[in-house]
Amino acid sequence: MNITFYLNEMLIMLVKLRKLKRLKLLYLLTYL
Repeated sequence: MNITFYLNEMLIMLVKLRKLKRLKLLYLLTYL
């Protein structure tokens, strides 16, 4: 398995997770 590919995939996942968390926070803030 290619290590650079693996690291890149992990990075993409982290970015997606962070975006999701931000969206959840915005969602919570708007509905409080």
